[in-house]
Amino acid sequence: MSNAITYQLDVCARDAALEAMLVSDENGLCLAATGARDACEELAAELPIIGRKTREFEGVLLAAGGGRRVTVQRFHVGPDELYLCAVGGDERRIPAQMARSISGLSRILTT
Repeated sequence: MSNAITYQLDVCARDAALEAMLVSDENGLCLAATGARDACEELAAELPIIGRKTREFEGVLLAAGGGRRVTVQRFHVGPDELYLCAVGGDERRIPAQMARSISGLSRILTT
């Protein structure tokens, strides 16, 4: 299942020219990612903090290596609260790829 999730993220990240795309759980654990692993794990830890306050977030997150432009969306699969994050990329294509990822992730995780 984790391979399917990673493939889903990879295709959507490529289609939106993203630097990275990841999904984390409510504890900040990176469930799957495409892009620089260290950066994704660092971002995953921050997503629940951002996502608990708002369902969607677009902005710059500051980190040791500088700022990263991110788009974050909270979604549910059954009782589980998850967070999808897109890093960088083509702003015009991000919304469609976020929706595509959430749809694919929901389908994968419910089977």
